[in-house]
Amino acid sequence: MSQPSSLPDLALFQEAAGAVLADPSRLLPPLTGVSIDTRTLKPGDLFVALPGDRFDGHTFIAKAIELGCAGLLVQHLPDPLPEVPVLQVADTLEAMTRVAAAWRLRVNPKVIAITGSAGKTSVKERVAAILSREFRVHATVGNLNNHIGLPLTLLRMPSSTQILVAELGMSAPGEIAHLAAIVKPDIGVITSIHPAHLGSFASLEGIARAKAELLPALGKTGYAVLPAGGNYAELLAALAEGPAFTFGDHPQAFARLLSRSIDGLNQSLTARIGNHEFHLELSGCGEHHALNALAAATTAELAGASPEAIVQGLSACRLPPGRGGIRQGPNGWIVIDDTYNANPGSVKAAIVALGNLPNRKVAILGDMLELGELSAELHTSLLEPLLHNDITLLITTGKAMQALHEAAGRVAHMESLHRDNPEELIGLVAPLLHPDDAILVKGSRGMRMERIVSHLTSPQG
Repeated sequence: MSQPSSLPDLALFQEAAGAVLADPSRLLPPLTGVSIDTRTLKPGDLFVALPGDRFDGHTFIAKAIELGCAGLLVQHLPDPLPEVPVLQVADTLEAMTRVAAAWRLRVNPKVIAITGSAGKTSVKERVAAILSREFRVHATVGNLNNHIGLPLTLLRMPSSTQILVAELGMSAPGEIAHLAAIVKPDIGVITSIHPAHLGSFASLEGIARAKAELLPALGKTGYAVLPAGGNYAELLAALAEGPAFTFGDHPQAFARLLSRSIDGLNQSLTARIGNHEFHLELSGCGEHHALNALAAATTAELAGASPEAIVQGLSACRLPPGRGGIRQGPNGWIVIDDTYNANPGSVKAAIVALGNLPNRKVAILGDMLELGELSAELHTSLLEPLLHNDITLLITTGKAMQALHEAAGRVAHMESLHRDNPEELIGLVAPLLHPDDAILVKGSRGMRMERIVSHLTSPQG
């Protein structure tokens, strides 16, 4: 009989992180989870008090106890000591990371790590949807993909997990190497290379090399899943020490897109993956969704998924809000909700997806942040795909998007409107729309473009 699934216990924090129990007479209860935020803490969770620039978790200890936490991991002991066990360490984040790495080794699942400039979450969701049909899968929730989020993902992994699907994010060199050392992947996926976080990198090649920090962690036996063709494909392939499997529309790709057709708000694909030919149905209309599906199918096959699970999992998968899904507006228009984040590559792909639709086309674009000295040039570069894909109405918001608005204003057949703040567009956009419009809404996370989507899809939109 298999053992019941469990989570890390307080004894592991003592063992792996050298945490000291403030009152040795305290009993160590089992944990229902690990939390760093009292807004989401559940009774039975361990509350980890992380210090930070804006908030110090130690100031929320009383609230965590009031909410029923099972214990505390702290750097500074509360006075007086509460009734729950209190574990003290020199650095709570380092302790959490060390315990997460130890738990990964103890559970010993097959680990899939996914990074890239765009498409990380989409590929992660599709991989998990496929593999969950045949295996016990634990996957990154939301955007818990950085030096804090990844340890939390691991610490919330049940002991019965067979496959872990982990998303790795970065904003500076060295971060992917750090995360990969924690998670120790068996399969590593790089979805794409685009200009993003350019303020921290000297060049696009620098971004490619930072994403490629994942590859040494695979060693000579792990599998790399890489884009075929496009930016720095040859560099990525050269840095893979073990077997590499490519995806794309390149004729030599391991997973090759053979044909694609759009049917309303969905698309049908024919693809050859290794020796198998697949016919796949996907939500979303863009080619980038098709390529993400190829990456997910390749990854899942390498992890042991059957052809049936690949077809069924991709068909059933629905992406989280803000990741390119299509929503219906109250007046007949449709809204492509691609508001989670933006960089030049992902915006251009979304514009092409919009161009595939037969409707009148409207693009509502917010600033692409963290592009450094190239910001104005990269924003203006969006004009070409807008023109090539017959965008009728361009609505921009944010200081950086002013450059694109001015460039579009010199084009006679494109109507353009600009406001500095997205909130200024609420109530202004709807009167400009036609009932059969297709509307793309996209911008960087800091722009909070989802507010516009909510307005356009609400009953009074």
